[in-house]
Amino acid sequence: MPERLQRKRAKGWRAKDACTNPNGYIFIGRGSGYGNVSKIGSRGDLILPGGWIDPRAHSPLTRQQAIDNFINSHSHDLDSLDRIRDDLRGKDLLCWCALTDACHGDWLLKVANSDLPVDAFLDQTPKPEHLAASRIRICRHPLRIVTHAPAWLACDTCKADFPHQATCPGRGTPGCAQHCMGGADPQVAALDALYALPAAERTSP
Repeated sequence: MPERLQRKRAKGWRAKDACTNPNGYIFIGRGSGYGNVSKIGSRGDLILPGGWIDPRAHSPLTRQQAIDNFINSHSHDLDSLDRIRDDLRGKDLLCWCALTDACHGDWLLKVANSDLPVDAFLDQTPKPEHLAASRIRICRHPLRIVTHAPAWLACDTCKADFPHQATCPGRGTPGCAQHCMGGADPQVAALDALYALPAAERTSP
């Protein structure tokens, strides 16, 4: 059964010696692509269930809040969940966290190796009422597809009020915004019209 391993700085310690899993291991610390960027004790934004960012001031993050930030920034995105299962299934996960401490790797192990379908971990919690006027949400698909991205889209900073869908007919094509955002928002229609133009002629709607 895949497990979490603690990476150590002790002289002579080697991960390949500590890992007995025939499928090997993957490092999930910061800088790996699966690291938790939320640090214990930091005052960075809270990421709520559904991927919504709460920019309000708060106390320094506890260990559990830092872990929840990681989970909430991935669990709303089916693409991200699929990638976790594809990349990590069957492998041990190597992190700096002590094995006696909670770690984001525990959740990664669960998603990667569960017998449940991956969409069982999908969290589609709607936007909380206190964020009703906010258009900020974690988005793991930056849309660098227009010369001047509309300010309301804000996806160039990987923070938007909608996640770009894996089933999109094509980034930068007519129908992209309508497919990914849905509804009859006139801004969506404006963006669709923008995508229909040659790249050199695109300007912000």
